[in-house]
Amino acid sequence: METYHELAEKIRANVPIKAIPNRKLADELNQKLGSSISPRDRLTIKNALDARDARGILCQVEMPGLQLPPVPLTQLVVADGLPLSEEIKAYQRNFPAA
Repeated sequence: METYHELAEKIRANVPIKAIPNRKLADELNQKLGSSISPRDRLTIKNALDARDARGILCQVEMPGLQLPPVPLTQLVVADGLPLSEEIKAYQRNFPAA
């Protein structure tokens, strides 16, 4: 299996990547930002980095009209067939805190 750093590099090389937040992330962002994000809202991954700690890979995402903090890749859903979808899903299945 590739390292987190290698996957973060691949994500950076393939941005933008469309994703949606999972329920946990939507709830956390709504609490922090006072927003109304749902698990159906489309986000765009614009950057990724290996936090080199228990947070794993963090992604900078965009959503029209909102400034969002970096979010864990484990809390994003990438559709089948999109760039790196299989690698991202494998990372999410195998990440310790997923």
